[in-house]
Amino acid sequence: QGQQQQLVLPASVVPSSVVPSFSRQPQSYFQHEQQQQHVKKLFSDPIVQLEFISDEDVILTCTSEPRVPSIVKALQSAKPFLPFQFVPKTSTNNDRNCAFWMFPREVAGKVQSVLYEKNVLPPREKSCNRGEIPATTLKVFGRTTTGEGKEHHHPGYEDELARNFEVGLSRIPKETLEKMYKCQIEGVKYGLSRGGRVMIADQMGVGKTLQAIALMCCYEVKEGPVLIVAPASMRTVWANELERWIPDIGPEDVVVVEGSTAKWDLEALGEAYKKNEREGREYKGKRKIAVSSYHMLSNLRTSFLNINWGTIICDESHVLSTSVYGSEAAYTAIATQLLKTRSRRAILCTGTPSLVKPFDIFNQLDSLRPNMFGTKQEFGVNYCRLVLAQASRSGNKFWKSLGGRRLNELHTLLKYAVMIRRLKCEVMDQLPPKRRQVIYLDISSEFTHWMKERAKKFALLRKQLGVGEGGDDEREHRYVVSDEDDEDEEPIVVSQRNTFEEIDEEKDDLNIVTDTDGEAQAIGKLKVKKAVKFLEESILIDKSQQVVVFGHH
Repeated sequence: QGQQQQLVLPASVVPSSVVPSFSRQPQSYFQHEQQQQHVKKLFSDPIVQLEFISDEDVILTCTSEPRVPSIVKALQSAKPFLPFQFVPKTSTNNDRNCAFWMFPREVAGKVQSVLYEKNVLPPREKSCNRGEIPATTLKVFGRTTTGEGKEHHHPGYEDELARNFEVGLSRIPKETLEKMYKCQIEGVKYGLSRGGRVMIADQMGVGKTLQAIALMCCYEVKEGPVLIVAPASMRTVWANELERWIPDIGPEDVVVVEGSTAKWDLEALGEAYKKNEREGREYKGKRKIAVSSYHMLSNLRTSFLNINWGTIICDESHVLSTSVYGSEAAYTAIATQLLKTRSRRAILCTGTPSLVKPFDIFNQLDSLRPNMFGTKQEFGVNYCRLVLAQASRSGNKFWKSLGGRRLNELHTLLKYAVMIRRLKCEVMDQLPPKRRQVIYLDISSEFTHWMKERAKKFALLRKQLGVGEGGDDEREHRYVVSDEDDEDEEPIVVSQRNTFEEIDEEKDDLNIVTDTDGEAQAIGKLKVKKAVKFLEESILIDKSQQVVVFGHH
């Protein structure tokens, strides 16, 4: 009762007299039972359900034995004849605890039409999935589902490199290609086969960054500049990785979007390509790359939208989470707009595509293939138990996601259309036993601020100690004032000479340390927050494996 306006039921299905309320008015036993039955129905799968279990097979399941004969009769009466394999519940080969039928993908649309005609499947409803294959999913798996016998291809097949991998792979620097593992080359080929619009969802350690860079190299420089969007703590890492894997890329070709010059840096990058477009010539210079954080997208929205990007890479793309109701975060809105309308290629990298529930992944999917998975509500209703709810007090209706459904079909759909995912255990024999990587943390601005604060405190200390300019005291006693650690009960006070130990109690608030120890200690402290942020954004986000962090100084 303390969590008001949180219980969610389909207002379009439940009569107003049965909509749950958190008011303290007593309810009849009949109303309570109706609510409990509807909640149970909401979280249970339909009795009869048709779904894809692979990109070649469709399964029809029935959990009610009395309904099995009517389904068999309906399928046998279909004209033309529908090929299927029936496995009864009592069969020794049945591990599903219900009767089911198997069909080839080509007849999925015809099977569903027959089930509707014979009233095996209830009529469609916009507010819930009643067991049917969504129309958008049927369309993704190709025209052959209508039984017309047309050739079937996955999304992106029309791209030239999707039919000729060797042309794309030949554009990857030779020394880089030689260092790539077999699983990483397979990931690049998958991206080429999907027209360069792909989600690389490999588990951490398989090499998503290298695969994304290699896939980017497969496409011609003339398509446009490259934009890499990553968490702020990863921008420097990406800049270093680009220079490592693309030998002809120098610091002058990579723009890290930050600071007061960010807008002018972006405009200069875009102008290199626009000048050739205005003159009707192809760009023949070196590839230009911008590396930005997600929050900088919203700060420089117009500047990013004014550039026609050849490729956009989004690292840790799970941050583009989907809001069930209300507006998306500002950086999510601009990132999805850029991916949909301002880039020919789009590469999403994440080890955890969905952090909590399947609904989180919709923005990423819709950015790669707009409208392929339907609208946000359609995707939620079909795969996420999205329901239209009504608040008990205000009466306002809103959408709410309650988990996932048809997850086998969703997984099949993602792998077929946009996603490649390999666990580390699946490719362990191809990976080295240990991999070392240096992560550069940019603390220049923080260190500059600390130096200024230190100078102020040092000047104050000299004034309080009465040290004059050019005096002997100035030459013999050197102090450095560092930032105060919030976790310390008392500031650290260390003097270089014993003659000044008596000032410890008087000058605790200045947090005095020696000049040598003070600078090293300050740098260490300044790196801690950046290091923790890096771990949280890139490593600890993956809950499927344990991580041990060793620290030393």
